[in-house]
Amino acid sequence: MRNFEWRTSDQAVTRIERDYSVRGSAMYLNSRVKLIHDSEAAYRRRLVGPAEDLEFPVLREFQADGHSDYLLLNLRHCGGAVNFISFLTDRPGGFSTAELALLHDLLPLLALRVELFSAQESTRTLLTTYLGREPARRVLAGAVRRNQVESIRAAVWFSDLRGFTLLSDRLPAAEVIALLDEYFELVGGLIEQRGGEVLKFLGDGVLGMFDASRD
Repeated sequence: MRNFEWRTSDQAVTRIERDYSVRGSAMYLNSRVKLIHDSEAAYRRRLVGPAEDLEFPVLREFQADGHSDYLLLNLRHCGGAVNFISFLTDRPGGFSTAELALLHDLLPLLALRVELFSAQESTRTLLTTYLGREPARRVLAGAVRRNQVESIRAAVWFSDLRGFTLLSDRLPAAEVIALLDEYFELVGGLIEQRGGEVLKFLGDGVLGMFDASRD
């Protein structure tokens, strides 16, 4: 899960990566974002009055930071997925009626841009997982012609889990999946830390390579 945060103070965009397990956290389950994901189209809250009157902890944080108004809108995509976008202002009086109308009118364009970005990221992740980082980069750049071959000098890595067949027969399926996840994360992380790339996961095996032309 990815969030992007933009602040007028420095005009910088911060990319925040979150594990999907956040959807089981109390922070998410007790938030307006969950309701947006479930069904609601919008939520607005003026950040005025006593902090204890604000129904969500994050709203109290926004108020403490000097914000006066909060707006949360859903972004619905063609395939049915729902993202969200939120706005904060520190201006006394909050958002005007005209500004709220403008933000609602912009939703289809914002949803289209976010959906395009999500599709690009999903394609990049899929190709990187099944082809490897560098082949994926080349495919995305248009290197998809038949008979297009490039030779490189490389060291090839292959490893698998000893006794995995016996383990998979003895352990519950959920434990087997958890074991594989931990193993792939450990081995894949070590390969990438040393400049290599994972080319493919083969059952309980990992196929990787180290390009000899790189430092």
